[in-house]
Amino acid sequence: MFAKMESGFVFLVLCVAFASGQTLLQRAHVVNHDKFFTEVMQETIFELERRGFSTLKLTNITQNINTTMYRFQVLGTVDYYNGFLVSIQHISVTNMRQTVGTNTVDGVSSPTATVHGNLNLLDTRLGYDVLYKPTEGEPHHFTGDFNHGSIRWLISIMKNLNTKEITLSLTSEASGGLVYMSYRPDTNISQVLSRHFFPYNNADGVRTWANTLSPIMLDVIANKVPFPEVCYSHC
Repeated sequence: MFAKMESGFVFLVLCVAFASGQTLLQRAHVVNHDKFFTEVMQETIFELERRGFSTLKLTNITQNINTTMYRFQVLGTVDYYNGFLVSIQHISVTNMRQTVGTNTVDGVSSPTATVHGNLNLLDTRLGYDVLYKPTEGEPHHFTGDFNHGSIRWLISIMKNLNTKEITLSLTSEASGGLVYMSYRPDTNISQVLSRHFFPYNNADGVRTWANTLSPIMLDVIANKVPFPEVCYSHC
């Protein structure tokens, strides 16, 4: 009888401890999360400017063209290569928030503090070298650029409260729309090509920017803007 009561007592203590831990996480919050997120994004942009926006590359694109416009036929292949971010007119951060809870990876749950927010790159200009290779005749070289009204990054900065490890999640959302690429020189051929290239064609390229942005952000957090304290009580 005593052994059974002792077992029940241990189980009760474990339940109380678990419930207390859950309550602490529910009450916890990340201190000054908006200031932290803003400063991390600011330092990240400073580093991008130092390196040059051209470090944010675009993927190469190949299109087969067979179009007649105003009795002028364009038949061949066009390659867009050496693409990169040329300029950003405006930058903002929005939708900043924080959460403290548990995160499960490979079946293991860990207490995790997360700061979320959006990094908005507005009125961005992107450029390519362009090579048109007709089925007959000599190739034609152009340079081209186009605008994205908005490239938005949904960013989550996560800290494992047991191991102190920082991890990131970045997801891009780029506005497309019917924005034509501007070609130089402007010729009959380039006018036809512009009808076939749209901003959404480079969506994969924008997504690859996460490979450049993530290491910069992690370095900023490690050396310049540390992850804030987590408060578990009335503070």
